This record gives sequence, structure tokens and C-alpha cells, in this order.
Amino acid sequence: MADRIPKNCCENYCATGGQEKIRKMLIKFVEVRNEISIASILELILLMPGNWPPCYGAKVFGIVEQTLSQNLDEFQMEAIKEVLCSNDHTPEYDVLVTFDDAIVSQPNQLHYKQLEKFKITITENMRKAKRFLKTVSQKKSSFPLYIDTENVHFSGWTNSEPNPKLALITICDIDLHEILIWRVAPLTHSNLEDIKKLLARVAKKRKFATFDEEKELFDVGNPNIINLQQRYPSTKEGEEGLKKSLKAQAREIGITLRKTETVSNWAQQFLRPDQVQYAAMDARVLHFLYVNQYGNKNCWLIENKIKYVDFVEPPPIVTPPSKNSIKKAEKKEREMKRQELERRREIQGYIGGTFGVPILPSEYFS
Repeated sequence: MADRIPKNCCENYCATGGQEKIRKMLIKFVEVRNEISIASILELILLMPGNWPPCYGAKVFGIVEQTLSQNLDEFQMEAIKEVLCSNDHTPEYDVLVTFDDAIVSQPNQLHYKQLEKFKITITENMRKAKRFLKTVSQKKSSFPLYIDTENVHFSGWTNSEPNPKLALITICDIDLHEILIWRVAPLTHSNLEDIKKLLARVAKKRKFATFDEEKELFDVGNPNIINLQQRYPSTKEGEEGLKKSLKAQAREIGITLRKTETVSNWAQQFLRPDQVQYAAMDARVLHFLYVNQYGNKNCWLIENKIKYVDFVEPPPIVTPPSKNSIKKAEKKEREMKRQELERRREIQGYIGGTFGVPILPSEYFS
């Protein structure tokens, strides 16, 4: 693991707070967890594309070199090294183009079978998001709406106050087979308040299920919000256990989530297919957690033939017929018998009277 950079590592050491944050994220997800996509690494570096102190940039390059060299060619590796170690304020255009090519050339790693039947809509349009929320809030359902969020790493400032870091809101409706990925960055506090009011109105008609409290979107203690996050057993009496991660809780019911896009750039102009799969599945998996905790006879686990939870099909509900329905059935049966009798008489008269053919015996019509 890379050691902390000493302040006297070079004569002109002055790494910014953003560069230090990127270095720590790379150590955490590359060296410790070893769970980050190549595209996410490159996007993190591009967030601070210039003016890296040479010795500091060399340390960062050392963190990612082994992982990147297995997937990138020598020209792409040279471009990364130039950005991190040249101390140029702005990299040359050709270098940035090489960076983009390296990101685009990465094969898609995420494909969840549980999303194949879903329509996924990506929008930045407030009106389109409102129409979606109006539709799902008016639908009667046994399930809540499942909601999840992703954040930007660096937010701007408005009136000497940092802007919210919310980048996108993902909402999943199980009944309609639809998932909305609502991109809200860049976001101001005024925009966030409008979104909170909108979601609060929807929650009065149909509850939301979240993982963690999602404090940026909902007031703490809102009775219409179901927090599905659980805790590990406490090791000390009187203290709460540590909170479980979404990946850990999903693993307990047999679902494997790959968290390779956690620190990717959620505010970039276009989301990569892996980012779309990642965000959509984070909301979709909440349905399985909800069913595991609360249960429901309409569980989709049966449809997908996936044994995530122990499930027993309830016996069919038999409703006794009402008196009116019995009378109508008896009346309909009498009418059918009468029509059949008339039909037989017409056939007998036609055969015996019109053509002089002997009438067939009554057993023929029985």
C-alpha cells in the first residue's frame, strides 16, 4: 500500500485537497478492495487533469500502474504518466484524446439478468421525471417505490455555500417494469428543495423504500419511508452494531453486486453502460431485500426462478358464490335447456314433416 506522502518529498510539494482525496480513493478501491473498473480509475484522474506535483503524481501512478498496465497499451500508459507526472497545468489535446479512447475502449463488465425485463429511462428533464412520478404514484401496488442515489466527488459553490453532491436519483417501479435514472447534477439547494417537496407528495400516495436514510431527499422519521438497511449484531451491550453495506445484505440472499462503479464520474456528460447497469441494479435489488424482510405472495423471485429467499406458495383463496350469482347460474342453465329442447323439436318436425322421412327415435337426441 502506498505510504502517506511526506510534505518534504519534493521542493515544490503542494498537492491540492482534491488531489489528496483522489489519491485516498484510489488506495481504498485499487489496493485495499481491488474493486474498481479501469474506466473509473481514468475518470478519477481526469477530474484533476493537470498541475500534479511530479513526486506526488508519481506516487499516484504507482498505485494504479499494475492494474492499468494489464488492460491498456503503452501509448495510453504514457498518456496517464504524462498527466500525473509532467506538472503541466493543462495536458495537451492529444493526451486527453488518448484518455477518452482508453475509457471508451473498455469492455462492459456489468450485465444483470434481473434488469432484462425492465425499461430503463435516463433523463435530466424535470417535467419528464414529474410525469413518471405522477404515473407510479397513482398506481395501486403491493410494493413501494425503490429509490437510490449516486453522488459527485466535487461540487461547486453558491453564495459561499457548497452545493449538494447529489448526482442522480434512481427510482424503480416493480409493477410497471420501469426504472428512471434522473440526472440532477449540477444541483443547487433551491433545486434540491423542489425535488424533496415533489418526493414528499409522492410518498403520501405510495411509500418509498431506501437503503440508508437518504437524508438529502427525505426528512428523518418520515413514516412513508422504509429503510431496508440492517445492522450486524452488536459486540457490546447497549451499543448498536455496525451498518451492513448494500453488497453484504444482497449477498445474504444470494445476489452478487459488483461495486466497480462506486467512485466513477456520475456527473459526466454521458453515462457508460456499466454505470447505467450499476445505478439501476442498486435500486432493483431493494425489491429483493424488501421481499426478504416483509414477504409478499406476488414475489417476482418465482417468475425469475431464482431462489433468493425461502418462499412457499400460499393456497388459493376460494370465495363462496353469492346468492345472486347462484340464481343467475340456475337461470342460465334453465334457458340453455329450453333452447336445446326447442332445437330438438325443430329437427324432428323438419325430418318427419317436410320430406316424409320417418321421425328418428327419441334416443337419437338424448
